[in-house]
Amino acid sequence: METMETINGSAIKTDNSDTKWVVDILKADHLRLAGSDYKQKYGRAQLGTGTRILMWVMRVYVVLSFVLIVAQIYISLHSNG
Repeated sequence: METMETINGSAIKTDNSDTKWVVDILKADHLRLAGSDYKQKYGRAQLGTGTRILMWVMRVYVVLSFVLIVAQIYISLHSNG
């Protein structure tokens, strides 16, 4: 059973099987349903040279920290004193 309602000056069908009216109402407030009509994916970020260098420095820092922590644990477990 279909009926017509007027919401904010626009006629919208109110049928239980039709969900288009929900999308229309949300578009008026600039809101979106998940998967309604927005399907753009983000893709890979475009990073500058300085950001890439900083990321590699952070990676080296994390690996070096891990190695130093493991070495300290090894030294403390095998100390003779």
